[in-house]
Amino acid sequence: MITRRTFIKQAIAVAGLSALPVPGALAKPHPDYYEPLALLAERIPEEYLNSISSLERWRILQNIACGIKRDRFHRKARNVSDSVPPEMQDIVSDIKGQQNVESPCTIYYGDPHGHSRHSDGMRSANGYYTYAENIGLDFAVLTDHAEILSPAEWLLNQIATDDHYYPGWFVTLQAYEHTNCVDGNYDIYMLTEPYQEIDYNLLYAWFNFFVWRPHEYTNENVMDQPDKVFGHLKLAKKLGIFTDVMAVPHHCSWALAPTNWKYYDPELVFFAEGYSKHGNSIFPSWFEDFFDKMADHLPGCSVLDALNTGKRVGITAATDTHGGMPGSIHRKLKNAPMFNFTGGLTGALIKNDELFDRQSLWNAFKQRNIFGTRVYGLQMSFRVGDREMGSTIYPDSEPTFHIEVFAPEYELIEGLSPMVNYIEVIKNGAIVFKEWHVKDRFHIVRSWTDTDFNDRIDNTYFLRVVGYMGDLGWSSPIFIEKTV
Repeated sequence: MITRRTFIKQAIAVAGLSALPVPGALAKPHPDYYEPLALLAERIPEEYLNSISSLERWRILQNIACGIKRDRFHRKARNVSDSVPPEMQDIVSDIKGQQNVESPCTIYYGDPHGHSRHSDGMRSANGYYTYAENIGLDFAVLTDHAEILSPAEWLLNQIATDDHYYPGWFVTLQAYEHTNCVDGNYDIYMLTEPYQEIDYNLLYAWFNFFVWRPHEYTNENVMDQPDKVFGHLKLAKKLGIFTDVMAVPHHCSWALAPTNWKYYDPELVFFAEGYSKHGNSIFPSWFEDFFDKMADHLPGCSVLDALNTGKRVGITAATDTHGGMPGSIHRKLKNAPMFNFTGGLTGALIKNDELFDRQSLWNAFKQRNIFGTRVYGLQMSFRVGDREMGSTIYPDSEPTFHIEVFAPEYELIEGLSPMVNYIEVIKNGAIVFKEWHVKDRFHIVRSWTDTDFNDRIDNTYFLRVVGYMGDLGWSSPIFIEKTV
């Protein structure tokens, strides 16, 4: 019989932290190192600890110890700071809570993709969310790699995700990343109630046997293909492990892990992450004025390729931070050839009469009421009538689009200014409306009617906003169905 206190003592000993000079019977390391141990002691039932083998408990201890030591080494080697740059804090504090575009929704900003030290990133899970809160984000999602993340570490991420969930102020979602270097990587989002009663044995069994694939992500013969993963997710939903689930492809055009769109599942895939520190995978390489193309850009895998073949996907942006700094669009990584760009954020349009919580954010994701942006505070409204981006519409005449863009006046650390150079409407993969802006560079209001509308085919429209140093933002599409 092992108690939680004994388990924590063992963890501290394995981590090499027991000699620290702190008062009390139980040695207590630096808070950032002690956090995973304390969380385990507080939340994991003793029945669970005693239901697994001593070998498994030892593996859990090793995982925790390695994470602590790895994080401590990286901080020393790379001089990582927990603080948010004051320049970014000033920008966010001046803009946060302001809305200058007319819309039936309120815009909330977040980073839906990033990693902690539990997989191949840095910082603890608590540190990850604390950074997101300090930088001024409204929501954040921690998506550690499942093939590196152990069941125990995933449980730690779940606990931290619930601990930092404050409805109306800061929203988190349970998530992990499934890696497949042949058919594409997917962030798996799970809708759960905070601190729900969890059957730990069922949870452990599902993650251990259906999700966790240690060291298999480089071997295409053993990697789970997306359709198999989707089947496991649907089964887990039926079992009640979570209320709902979705899968988000990202860096779709990256040759090292491209998205194979033949596995598209409309029951699970509602949008794609089109921009991150990897670069831009929204457009194919032939597209006009294509900025921030990733170094290994693979044809046929972009978000626009998916839209042109009938897939219904929205567009978001994220940092895909591996430094534990969600929302860090103010900086590029040094000596990191796979991460050549600043990354982006996602704007979620939440209906004005809804509380900002997990359910309303989930609804915005699922209904594609979302957009991607490279700059904090960029506001976009792209709608037909009161139907915002992401909507499916059956018009009885030529559709008229209301376009409104507001860009706050500041300059980022990397020199990226939100000043608008031109806007475009892209229909079925082609630019059908383009307008350059000289005077109203920070607040643009336009109305555009598609006079070449053909109601005999399905049509897809989305808005692109371009600045003087590249793209600034992309709306999710409006899907107009054929009516004949």
